[in-house]
Amino acid sequence: MGLWNIRNTNAMESVDDLDDYDNTGILFKTLKKAAEYIDSGEIDLLEEPFGSEALVAAEIVAAMFGQESSDLSTEITNWIKKLTNQINVS
Repeated sequence: MGLWNIRNTNAMESVDDLDDYDNTGILFKTLKKAAEYIDSGEIDLLEEPFGSEALVAAEIVAAMFGQESSDLSTEITNWIKKLTNQINVS
């Protein structure tokens, strides 16, 4: 099941915020921060809204590498297309 079946309010707000970014840096910054929290051993799971933001970022990176969820939102697909020149995942 993909993220888009969850219909989590925080996740959907993260998707709405994508238009504020003109590069993929926010994705990798979010995933790095999530990894740091988990590696610290101080938490077992990411709290909201950060957990949803990390999930959105992971879904987008998966789509960038050709592992797109079948129910990926149009907003995300359009954002990835907009950044095609900046994404080099070959």
